[in-house]
Amino acid sequence: MKNLHNDEIEKVINTCFYDKRIPLTNDIASTLKIKPKLLEGKNSYNGIRYNN
Repeated sequence: MKNLHNDEIEKVINTCFYDKRIPLTNDIASTLKIKPKLLEGKNSYNGIRYNN
């Protein structure tokens, strides 16, 4: 995926796998190269978080 930091995605996946928890918003935000606008952020992060 061109708009994501692959190394950060790997860290988030590993952390969530070992901790057995849903990623935090800050975890997801660290994977994005282009940050969404303030009003779009919540929907963007939730879409990524729960779209497994």
